[in-house]
Amino acid sequence: MIADFEARILAQIDEMVEHASDDELFAGGYLRGHLTLAVADRAERRTYPGGAA
Repeated sequence: MIADFEARILAQIDEMVEHASDDELFAGGYLRGHLTLAVADRAERRTYPGGAA
């Protein structure tokens, strides 16, 4: 479920690349990085014993 949500958001960010301004591209890259990090952090917490599920 989280992976599907991530994929949809990343696809929307990717779709704007051709027509986005420099500021929009910067913001998209920033959001892409934070989203990917948050999803990876959540996956790591679910993988290791003692992580908050």
